[in-house]
Amino acid sequence: MSLPEQQPQRSPTEQSVSVAHDPYPIRFLIEDPAGDIYRAEALSSTLVREVAADFFEEREWPMKDHLGRRQRAVVERVDPEDPERTNRLNPNDTLHDAGVRTNDTLRVLPESVAGAVNPHERLRALVVDEREVRALAADDPAHITVITNANHAPTRYLLTFRYTGVKLNDRSTPERTDEHQVEIFLPADYPLGAPVVRWLTPIYHPNISVRGTVCLGVLAERYLPGLGLAYIVRMLIDIARYRNYDLHGVYNSDAAAWASSSEGQEKILALGGLPKEQPLIEVIQQLAHDAGRQRTRFTRVNRFDEDG
Repeated sequence: MSLPEQQPQRSPTEQSVSVAHDPYPIRFLIEDPAGDIYRAEALSSTLVREVAADFFEEREWPMKDHLGRRQRAVVERVDPEDPERTNRLNPNDTLHDAGVRTNDTLRVLPESVAGAVNPHERLRALVVDEREVRALAADDPAHITVITNANHAPTRYLLTFRYTGVKLNDRSTPERTDEHQVEIFLPADYPLGAPVVRWLTPIYHPNISVRGTVCLGVLAERYLPGLGLAYIVRMLIDIARYRNYDLHGVYNSDAAAWASSSEGQEKILALGGLPKEQPLIEVIQQLAHDAGRQRTRFTRVNRFDEDG
């Protein structure tokens, strides 16, 4: 049976609006943080967060991190032209609305997965990081500017992001801001240890303190060595645009209260941000009550084998 024609992938700036359609099967691949590949099949009406929840159950990953906080997942679609480039999917989209097609590859990353990198590869990591970060900026020069402290293997970055976010005005009221400056320092134990990130311009965000300290997922105790600096820069861009925020481990409680309020959610969506994410344990509990739903099916694939 041939699959119906699917809609082109939507821009992340577009608000999630489910489009009525007759559900059809989608067969795709999922890559975990270790690089193992799984074949997956689900109906097009399955939500992205449901795929993540199913994969967590399949892998028996914990629903809480080592501090007892409820776990979240990041689901990304891999660019077939450049496997290092990914697009983070809206967890509230269906696979159809997210533009997932048959034979696409998705990456599911639990934020608390531990990893390890040989510290003797520091110099190589610094060189590769600079090349990838400059390539990221070159792809979007109107929105990203990069200044480094050296032309070879830099350890300090000054980044300017020209994306819409939120700051407090003189009346302590949240308002739009269109430019951000961020400083990144790579300490002596990098890439085994996390980069040190400081927001230099005003921003109103649950995971950034009033002094500009950034604490979210891969930049905190849940840092995953080996992600690469370009990945972290993309994450910081998502933070600036309110496409990445954690309402459970916060650095600014006032911003967290605002972001979780109906007023905050309305403004975040109007600026092109994403709605607050539902913890995976809640998704699984919700799915448990829907015995008739077709769960996502997974089959592990030897990544070195060719498809027959």
